[in-house]
Amino acid sequence: MRRSSSPTVIPGPHGYPPLGVFLQLQRDPLRYLTAAACRYGAVVSLPLGVRRAYLLAHPSPIQHVLQDQPDHYRKGVSVRRITPLFGEGLTTSEGVLWRRQRQLMQPLFQWQRLLPWTDVIAAATAAMLARWGPLAACGQPV
Repeated sequence: MRRSSSPTVIPGPHGYPPLGVFLQLQRDPLRYLTAAACRYGAVVSLPLGVRRAYLLAHPSPIQHVLQDQPDHYRKGVSVRRITPLFGEGLTTSEGVLWRRQRQLMQPLFQWQRLLPWTDVIAAATAAMLARWGPLAACGQPV
């Protein structure tokens, strides 16, 4: 199979040089990222200053990056900068350490282990939706 000589263009907003989309993200990150996913699709390219971040907004690309091909994706300099604050957990580690941590966590997320918690999860979700409902009805951000 032959690879294309032109790189894949990942859609996304252009932003404002030199900050990219940093100001929009700072104002209301959830609303901005949700709107970007709706407009640009499952994978969105986000310029952040001189760097680029990628929003994975669908389970398929998330599975590709985190499960199918984790060795092909690096978290980069920004994650290394926050590692002292957050520690070396699943969100900040890479490579062998990440794989080991993921293997240790995997059994906790099997349906048999989660089954005893379904009532607690359902009650917490119902309580959250009860709090969010009035806000959503008024068009308020949640």
